Amino acid sequence: MTTLLAKSYARWVPARAFASDYDLLLTCVEDMPNQLEVTQGADRQPRFALPNPSLPRENLIEKWTDRRHADAFFAWHRDFVSFLRQLPDANASQRRLLSETFGEKPVNVAFAKQADSFNGARRRSVLTISSGTGLALGTTAPVSGHTIHGSE
Repeated sequence: MTTLLAKSYARWVPARAFASDYDLLLTCVEDMPNQLEVTQGADRQPRFALPNPSLPRENLIEKWTDRRHADAFFAWHRDFVSFLRQLPDANASQRRLLSETFGEKPVNVAFAKQADSFNGARRRSVLTISSGTGLALGTTAPVSGHTIHGSE
């Protein structure tokens, strides 16, 4: 996965400017299958290769001779792209989507760390809000203290 993503990143970063890190990530993930080398075997079935960047003679996906491996990758890829596309949807619960994908425990830990970071920044008067980005750590308008009610 990392090799496919790195190859896609190397392809797209010099090609254009991205509006956000999210747009870059989505483009690179969508492009991952295009980084596979595909040939047709004698049985007219696709053969996949992904040379190891450190040792080009090694095919990192040599086991994909069993079509189930390729099918599993393409199913994972389709699901992951769908997940990424749902994240910025204003009507979607990002916490729910993340929990369904990565599990509740790591998501709860990540959200708690983010809340701690924002609360600490607000106490230090460095938590700001901007019309373009929302909450941020920076030098725009400080956010005053407030009481949080509820768990989400």
